[in-house]
Amino acid sequence: MVRSGIRWFFAAFATAALVSCGRLPPSRHRNSIVIAISTTPTSLDPARATTQVCQDIARQQFETLTQVSKGGSIVGGLADTWSAAGSVITFHLRHATFSDGSLVTPAEVKFSLSRACQPAFSAGEIGTYLGDIDGADQCIAGKSESITGIDIIQREGIVKFRLKGPTASFVAKLSNPMCSILKARGKELLGSGPYRKTSVEEGEHYNFEAVAGGAAATELLEFRVVQDTATRLNMARRQLIDVCPLGLGDTATPPVTGYSLVTIPWTGDYPDPENFIASMLDSHSSARKSSFSDPKADELIASARANGSLKSWRAAESLGLTSHWIVPIIHQTEQFLVSPRAQPEWLTPWGLAPVRLVKARLTR
Repeated sequence: MVRSGIRWFFAAFATAALVSCGRLPPSRHRNSIVIAISTTPTSLDPARATTQVCQDIARQQFETLTQVSKGGSIVGGLADTWSAAGSVITFHLRHATFSDGSLVTPAEVKFSLSRACQPAFSAGEIGTYLGDIDGADQCIAGKSESITGIDIIQREGIVKFRLKGPTASFVAKLSNPMCSILKARGKELLGSGPYRKTSVEEGEHYNFEAVAGGAAATELLEFRVVQDTATRLNMARRQLIDVCPLGLGDTATPPVTGYSLVTIPWTGDYPDPENFIASMLDSHSSARKSSFSDPKADELIASARANGSLKSWRAAESLGLTSHWIVPIIHQTEQFLVSPRAQPEWLTPWGLAPVRLVKARLTR
C-alpha cells in the first residue's frame, strides 16, 4: 500500500510538473482541439440533429446551402449566390468536394434534403425548415421518396426550390444543420466540412481529423463528454480541454489561468422573427407551442411570412403580448472558458461554428 501510494504521488507530481512548464499531458495530442460537451449526442446523422450538441458536431462534418454569420446575417455556404422570383428560389453552388474528393453537385442537394424528410431518417422537426417546399409534406408523410418541388440543373450547378408561396425566411431556414448536404456511401455519411469522423466511443468521446484542403484549424478535433461542471473546470486547469462550457449559474472560481470567458446569448434556430412568433401565435402552424388563436394575428403572420415585413411581425407580436396571456419570462445566456489554443470566434449565438474560421494558435 505504501509503495502504491508513493508511485501515485510521483505520477501526480510529474503530471503537475508537465502542466506547469507548458507541456501537455501525454494523453493528449499536441495538434488537437478538445471541446467538452455536457450531454451525450443522440445522433451523428445531421437529419436527426435536434439538440445543440448534435448540431455543433454536424457543422464540423457537413455544410448547408446557407449559413449564419456571427452577427446574425445569412451568408453563403455551399451556395455562393441565390435569387428569388415569386415562389421560386434559385441557388448556384460553389465548387466544393466531399471528404472523399468527389464533387458536391445539385443531385446531392436534392438527395440530402429529400432524405432528411423521410420518416426513416427524420427526427420529426424537419417540416419547420423544409415544409415550405412544394411536395415536402408528401415526403414527410412517407408518400414520396423525393421532394418534387426541388429541380436541379446538374451541369450548371443550379438548384431551384418551388415553394408553396413566397416565404422570406426560407433562405435562413436552410442554414440549420438538419438541412446539411451529404453523400451516402453505404452506411457512411460523407460531408464537405473541414473534418471527418475517425472514431467514436459512445458517451465518452467523438474524434475527428482534418480533411485535406478543408481549411481546418487543427489536425485533430475531439468532443469529450464531461457532464459535471467541476470536472470540466479541473480538466481545463490541467489543459486537457480547450472549450469548457459552464453550467447555468456556475462560475470559474478561482479563474482558470490563460482562459478567456465568453458569454453567448441564447437565440433561435434561424435568424428570423418567424422562428419565435409563428411557433407561438400562428394557429395554422404544425410547430405551434401554445393554444393562442387570433384571426388577425394569422393574417399579419401570413403577410410577414411572405414579404418579411418587420412591421407585420411586430404587430402580430403585440397582439400576443397585450391582448392575451403570453409573457416573456427570461432570456438565457451561456458561458464558456476558451483556452489560448482555441478561438472565441468559434462560439456564436447559433452554436459552435466550423472550427476553421480562425487558425488555432497551437502551444509549442
